[in-house]
Amino acid sequence: MAGLIQDATDVAAIGLLVFWAERAVDAARGGRTVRALPAVPPCDYGTAPTVSVVVAARNEARDVARGVGSLLALAYPHHDVIAVDDRSTDGTGAILAALAEADPRLRVAHVERLPPGWLGKNRALATGAAVAAGRWLLFVDADVVVEPTALGRAVGYAEAHDLDHLTVLPTVVARGPALRAFVAYIAFLLAGTTRPWRVRDPQRREFIGIGAFNLVRRSAYVACGGHAAIRERPDDDMRLAERLKRWGGRSDVVVSRGSVQVEWQPDVASAVTALEKTALATLDYRMDVLAGGLLALAVAGLLPFVGAAAAGGWARWPFLAAALISVILYARAGRAVTDFPAWWAVALPAVHVAWVSAQALAGLRVLRRGGILWRGTFYSLPMLRGAGGLPGRPRPRTPGMR
Repeated sequence: MAGLIQDATDVAAIGLLVFWAERAVDAARGGRTVRALPAVPPCDYGTAPTVSVVVAARNEARDVARGVGSLLALAYPHHDVIAVDDRSTDGTGAILAALAEADPRLRVAHVERLPPGWLGKNRALATGAAVAAGRWLLFVDADVVVEPTALGRAVGYAEAHDLDHLTVLPTVVARGPALRAFVAYIAFLLAGTTRPWRVRDPQRREFIGIGAFNLVRRSAYVACGGHAAIRERPDDDMRLAERLKRWGGRSDVVVSRGSVQVEWQPDVASAVTALEKTALATLDYRMDVLAGGLLALAVAGLLPFVGAAAAGGWARWPFLAAALISVILYARAGRAVTDFPAWWAVALPAVHVAWVSAQALAGLRVLRRGGILWRGTFYSLPMLRGAGGLPGRPRPRTPGMR
């Protein structure tokens, strides 16, 4: 029996080292190809296409003036802003009205009632897109602050690479080390599971959409059905990206490096609560799939550290190497999206445990409640489970996507 246990330990050590080494090589090769937005030259403003910026705001009185103000201050010469007040009960509507009175480029629309079968944010974004006239649509969250040249650079990159969709990985303002570690871990998972450098490859399944900055060619948005096609999805940004790519659109990702900033959540407790929106959404609300995924994450993430500390013989060294590689990748991912000192990555084992626990609890709360509470509205699991995905491999772009 002892021999079998040792053999299993040796196999696990080698397997985990190979797994993390492959991730490191792929990240080293692919990561170099992901551009930083500030390094991208702006488009020629003289011939720049029109852009309509669409913002959905629900009870954003604290942040909406700053966010929308940054959109109105963009250096881009041919853009307008459509802010949709989504049933706000605070001063959001009044703030938007005052901003619109001062700047005619801002139009304010209102969603007074949520139709059956719609999630609020999706309805608001669809409402804004329906009245937009730009050749490009930029979907931005209300609390996002955009640097003046960011839109020109994004449009320039999209046009130069003949894209239909470009998302910007924002710089996340996180208060305190615990929240920064949490944000860094999300970037770590995103880099490891949805490898950003593969998004541009039309033969790959990977896609990324971030609500902080989703730039979409209007013709592609219409061709794939827009937000009406994902009306019941709380992970609207990712599902829009998925739908665009599955319908033949060309996508890519760039990193903000400070040019698009957002304070996602004020503290760790709020971040954990926010997980309830998406903990099961990407898995079609299947708890068995969530459990399997968390188990795999625990094994791949924690076993290298356990093995490095407890394994005997030579197996300790592959475990240790795998653990060190994962720490380096965590530090690298965290520094790309937030103020994350590299040495903080030594906390990775604890963050693994915290993340797995938080995801499991979020999933259980969704099941116990029978749905999710998002932006002040409750959505039942039967409704959410009825929101089907878009199956199939990416197909070649059709003329309608242009």
